[in-house]
Amino acid sequence: MDLNSFEETKEDSLEEQMVFHYNRDERVKKAPKLVKEYYEGTFKAYRPGLFKALVQTRANRFMFFTLVVCFVVIVFLGIFNKRNEASSGLFSYNLSAFSFEETVYVSLQIDKKTGADEVNCVPAAAQIEVIYRDSSKEAVEKQLFLQQLIEPRTFLRTTLHDYDIVSVEADVLINQKTVNLKAAVEKR
Repeated sequence: MDLNSFEETKEDSLEEQMVFHYNRDERVKKAPKLVKEYYEGTFKAYRPGLFKALVQTRANRFMFFTLVVCFVVIVFLGIFNKRNEASSGLFSYNLSAFSFEETVYVSLQIDKKTGADEVNCVPAAAQIEVIYRDSSKEAVEKQLFLQQLIEPRTFLRTTLHDYDIVSVEADVLINQKTVNLKAAVEKR
């Protein structure tokens, strides 16, 4: 007796016994209104716009509001945050740098604030460290200066002969207060 032939005949007989009754028209008659409209071709899908999708639910409104606030903060900081200007205590600082014929010229301006109390305006000494950075943000050169701040406006000017410098940092220490300034080197 061959078992393989027995299994094949058994499957054939089961398929012959099964009867499928499927009538599409009868099924559509019993279907909901949306299904009937879909089969007829008159169904219009609801497609909200981008803004409606962003404010449709409470969670979406919260997420949209958060994105708007983050965008406003980034734009505000991008416009008004200047890394080359700072103020601390009685002084305000401005760092600038430019490159001309393979030499980088750096200028640090230190101003005493006009509203400063003259009693507290004892001539101060500033310790200034200038750091030159290349395109990979590695420190190429460091220079250390000591500057007396006697005048209402004091300048520190220095140069470095190197054409690879793309940014300059200055750490200014006056009266135990440290200020970090950064400036990109302008090509002229």
